[in-house]
Amino acid sequence: MKEIERISLGLIDTSPMNPRKTFDADALRELSENIREQGLLQPITVRPVGERYEIVCGERRYRAYAMIYGEEGMAIATIPCIVREMTDEQAFDAMIAENLQRKDVDPMEEASAFSMLIERGDSMEDIATRFGKSVRFVGDRIRLNRLDDRLKHKVSDGSMTLGAARMASRLTPQEQGMLADDVDEDRVSVDDVNTWCDVHFMVIERTGWPDGFKGPCQCECSACEFNSANEGCLFHDMLTNSAKCTRREKFNAKRIAWYHQVIDDNDDVLLRKGDPLESGKTVITYDPGYGPAAAFDPDSQSKAFVDEMVSRGYEVRLISDLFERWTWYSDDDERLPELISRGIAYRVINIGQGYTGDMTMTVSYRKLKGDESAEAAETPELKAKRLAERHIDLRRRCMEDISGRLCELASERIETLANGNPLSAEDMAALMTLVVMGIGERKTLGIGDGDGDVMSWASSHLYEFDRVMRLFMLHSMAERKCMWDPTLNRLQLATLERLLPEETDEIINGCEVPMQAKLAKIEKELAELGYDKNGKKVE
Repeated sequence: MKEIERISLGLIDTSPMNPRKTFDADALRELSENIREQGLLQPITVRPVGERYEIVCGERRYRAYAMIYGEEGMAIATIPCIVREMTDEQAFDAMIAENLQRKDVDPMEEASAFSMLIERGDSMEDIATRFGKSVRFVGDRIRLNRLDDRLKHKVSDGSMTLGAARMASRLTPQEQGMLADDVDEDRVSVDDVNTWCDVHFMVIERTGWPDGFKGPCQCECSACEFNSANEGCLFHDMLTNSAKCTRREKFNAKRIAWYHQVIDDNDDVLLRKGDPLESGKTVITYDPGYGPAAAFDPDSQSKAFVDEMVSRGYEVRLISDLFERWTWYSDDDERLPELISRGIAYRVINIGQGYTGDMTMTVSYRKLKGDESAEAAETPELKAKRLAERHIDLRRRCMEDISGRLCELASERIETLANGNPLSAEDMAALMTLVVMGIGERKTLGIGDGDGDVMSWASSHLYEFDRVMRLFMLHSMAERKCMWDPTLNRLQLATLERLLPEETDEIINGCEVPMQAKLAKIEKELAELGYDKNGKKVE
C-alpha cells in the first residue's frame, strides 16, 4: 500500500507539462464544497522537485482543496499526497494517462496531449494502441492544433462541433481567420463549414480547361494534392460534392493563365479595334451584370483583364450592345454553320464576374442583336427542326399551365378531399410516388431503368407501401429541421427511442449530464437572487 503524506499546500506547484489547461470554475466550487463536507477521498500524486513538490495527478482536486483555505491558508494547510520519485518522462506519461482517460476530456487538450507525445517521438500508431483509439482519431485530434485561436475556443466551449472543427483544421491560417469572422457566434456545424467551403473553394469542372492543362502550378488537377477528389487531399473525406480546388491563390493563377491561353489560341480570328464585324470572326465581350449602371469593380480581375485585352488591340464590347442576351446556339446546332456564314451568329468570348467576385469566361455562339434574318437563312430541314422544337415547347408550356391551374384547384379542395375513407390503390400508388420522388431512394428500393418511371413502379409494387412509408419516416428523422421544430424534435426522439433504444439513450445521456450541471448552476444563481428557475420572484 502506498504511504500517504500530508504536505503543505504552499510547497506544491502545478506542472507546466500538464496538458489540461482549463478547469470549469463552477465545477471546481462544487468539488470544493464536497471536499469541505466529506474530505478529500483520493490523495493527489506529487513528485519531489528540488525542495518543493510538483503535481503529477490530481491538479483539479488540488485546486478545489486550496479554495477551502484561500490564499492566507496556503502556508499552513496540508493536503494528503502520494509522493513518488519520477523522471520528467514518467511524470509526463502519468499526466497524459490521467487526462486522456477522463470522460469529459476537452478535445483541444486531447489534441495538445497527442501532439506532445508525437514531439516526444511516439508514432500515431503507438498512441492509438495505448489509448484504445483509431489512428485516424489520433490524426484528427492532432490536426485540431492547427486551428485559429478563436476556433479552438469554440471547440472548447462547445459552440463548434468536432466535425466542423476537423473540417476547418484543413484550411490555411488565412482561410480559418476568414471562417472565424463569418460563422455564427453560437453554433458552428459541419453544414456551416461545408457551405462556407462551397462558396470559397473552386469547382474544377466549371473552369473549362482540359485535365492536361498545368498552367503556373505545373501540375494537372487530376494529380494535384489540393484537389478535394484526390485521396491525398486533406479534404478527401470531408467534401462530398464536385471536385474542388482548396487553394484559392493557385486556382486563380491557373484560371487567369487559362483565359490568356484561350485568347492566344483565338488570336487569328479575334475582332480587332477598328475592324468591321465580318462572318467567322470571334468577338470579346464583357458582362458586368444587369442594369444601365452595371460595371465591374475598378480593382476586380475582370476589369483588369478587359483593360488588358483593349490594350492588346482587340475590340471589346458590352455583350448587350451587340448580341441578344438570351439567344445562343450549341456547337452541334445544325443551323450554326449557315448562320455563321451569313453573319447572323458569331463566336463570343465573354468576360464576366461570379457571385464571389472572381472573374469568369464563357465561350458561346450568339445571335447578333436585332437581326431577324436567321429564319430566312434556314433550309427546309433546319426549319423543320425549329418548328418541331417549338411544337415540343408549346406542349410543355401547356402542361405547365394545366399543372398551375390544378395546383389552385387542389389547394381550394384540400379540406373536402381529405376525408377519412381508406386509401384506395390509386391513393397508395400516388403517395408512394411522392415519397420516393421526395427522398430519392430508387436504388434502395431496386427501381432500375427498366422499371419505367416511379409512378409505374409504385402502381405495380403496392406491397412495398409499408417499406416506402418507413423509409420516408427515417429520412424525416435524419433531416436537420428536427433540431429546430419542437414537434419534429419530439417525434424524432420518440421514434428513435423505439427503433434504436441503446444508441439513443447513449446520445441523450451524453448531452443531458453536462446540461444538468449547467442548469443546476443557473438555478443556484437564480435562487441567490431570490428567483425561481422560470425567472419569477420567490415570495
